[in-house]
Amino acid sequence: MFLLSFLFLQVYAEICYAVATGGRKDGHYTNTTQIVDFLRNSHAVKKAGDLPQACAGHSIVAAEGFDGRLAFVLGGRSVGQTKDKIFGLDSSYEWTTVGTLVEAREGHVSINYGEYIYTCGGQQNSKIISSCEKSAASIVSGDKWLIFGGQLKMGYTRSVESISLSDLETTSSFSFEDPLPVLLTESAALLGQDGQVFITGGFNHSRYSDFGREEIIEYGDQNVGALPGGRRMHSVASWSEKSLIVGDYDARPESKALLFENGEITEYRLTGYSPNALMATTTVCFPIPI
Repeated sequence: MFLLSFLFLQVYAEICYAVATGGRKDGHYTNTTQIVDFLRNSHAVKKAGDLPQACAGHSIVAAEGFDGRLAFVLGGRSVGQTKDKIFGLDSSYEWTTVGTLVEAREGHVSINYGEYIYTCGGQQNSKIISSCEKSAASIVSGDKWLIFGGQLKMGYTRSVESISLSDLETTSSFSFEDPLPVLLTESAALLGQDGQVFITGGFNHSRYSDFGREEIIEYGDQNVGALPGGRRMHSVASWSEKSLIVGDYDARPESKALLFENGEITEYRLTGYSPNALMATTTVCFPIPI
């Protein structure tokens, strides 16, 4: 008698969510986490643990399985102090402290590339701490990491700084692309169809009110639309041609979470949003069996 055995291989697919964390609400820093299915226009929320500390102005990046984590939160500000902690989100949706930054920073930008997380710019207790712009918008497009505008030595810039991803692991290769049409800081970048890059909202003392800009600018082109209201220091989770926009420094009642798709803006309901200033978000993809 022969015993025959068959090997069945499990097939997995990816499903992606937005992970939104922290922020400031009603004058208080928060540590809540929401994991939402924005790609399917669902408002369902996965249960997730709170951050170990309440914070705002932090950055968040998808971990892509690095160190068994789903995402990392870096730095931020809490109760009058700039923070240097790094938190990791594990597969049970709980946060733990996994390390510290070399310098405490807030208002910075970060990406996960290869085996490293790259963090650029920001400030520490109101002092700009590097040559990169404070609260700049950034996005990965093709083989480049683009950082749009920002604040440098207490002045605004419209420069677009390009960092070659292929050189990141050996050297910081900086160059400049075509500038933005306006001086700008505290904006957010997102991707549209066919690799289009859009810059949303932002701030410019000399031209706009304290409530921020409403414009949507297609990079390399002109104004192509408007947000429902001025917004700055907001954050974006993107996947394919859809983006979720959350947060706003001024946290006015009309600053609801927004969906951007095919050039159109619609409102999106986040539980307990109402709204949440300086919340940070990113896209995290989970493997699921099919």
